[in-house]
Amino acid sequence: MARQRIAHGAEIEVPSLEELAEVLADRDPNIIIGMGGDVKERMLDDVPMKGTVTQVTSFLRGNGSDNFVVPVAAFVQLCKHNVSRIAGTIQNIGANPAYVYLASLDRLAPLNFGAINGIIVGYLAASGGVFDFKLTNDVWKGPVSVYSVLGTTLVWGEH
Repeated sequence: MARQRIAHGAEIEVPSLEELAEVLADRDPNIIIGMGGDVKERMLDDVPMKGTVTQVTSFLRGNGSDNFVVPVAAFVQLCKHNVSRIAGTIQNIGANPAYVYLASLDRLAPLNFGAINGIIVGYLAASGGVFDFKLTNDVWKGPVSVYSVLGTTLVWGEH
């Protein structure tokens, strides 16, 4: 290994191309990226370096409903915690508003409506209110529960 000076004068050990090729020769040439569902395979030539071939297998599962009924005055869990969630949308298509709670039912159960502390709550207006699972620049990966005083219907999906 050779020593190389980087920013601010620090030095690090950097493998030569021959040493790197030797390490890569012993690696498993398959990369699997998985979240369930349809499988797609692709061969990548010259990745991670010239002369190598890497097989990438990826699969993605979506969840959702086009007719999720929220009963009158009841908390209902819409979706579970999903660390693989990369996007999603909840839209109120019903005639009554709904509240979206970024929490599971077990966190909401001991609380009285209106006295919920430490839980993020969103409002879905009747006939079109939308929540896109985003909190600033990140996607909410935790559970989502909903509540409607008069009941409503939601369309939702996640990937």
